[in-house]
Amino acid sequence: MINDPVRVEGPTVPPPAEYNTMNVKICGITREHDALAAESLGAAAVGFVFYRKSPRYVEPRRVREIASALGPFIGRVGVFVDASQDEILTVAEEGRLTAVQLHGRETPAICHAVRDYPVIKAFATREDFSPKTLEMYNTAAFMLDASVTGAHGGTGVTCDWNIAAECALRHRIILAGGLGPENIVQAVTTVRPWGVDCSSGVEDSPGKKNHELLHALFEELKRGNIL
Repeated sequence: MINDPVRVEGPTVPPPAEYNTMNVKICGITREHDALAAESLGAAAVGFVFYRKSPRYVEPRRVREIASALGPFIGRVGVFVDASQDEILTVAEEGRLTAVQLHGRETPAICHAVRDYPVIKAFATREDFSPKTLEMYNTAAFMLDASVTGAHGGTGVTCDWNIAAECALRHRIILAGGLGPENIVQAVTTVRPWGVDCSSGVEDSPGKKNHELLHALFEELKRGNIL
């Protein structure tokens, strides 16, 4: 999942959902053994939050240590909120990231400025969100998450799946927001996204993953013929 630092030109129309290629990202990683567990279960990527106000914030040097323990085929995505271009690029290099996820009010120009890495631009599906907004951005993928005042992901609240499904017809959509073993199959079959992002739905507490829930998540995806 967005593992090679190659920019994707223009909005990408995904093929009809053939779920044996579903990309699963486990986000909010703060511990090495959680990252390794996600990798062993088949995650396409793990995510690290560099937003200091988040309870899942992790230092770049710690991410570098975790990244060094992972194999070469799993993506390592850094999550930023309204960070400067210099900060994003510096942290990405220090943390050995393979992609960046911009989860704030970043403009198309900011996304373009960090084109050395594949960019995932995140949007909250609040009332004023329009799928047409995505047409303004030239990024590798888009993440659609829930709208919770003062929060930037990891809230445990589901997003508007109907809007996400509309967007997934024309773009690479990563579905986020309150996804766990209990609803992952319904979410995927409803939205038909390119990927899914799970964080709070597989945790004991922010940044501490529950390995039983991780295992259950992947088992549900396999039972649903999604993996």
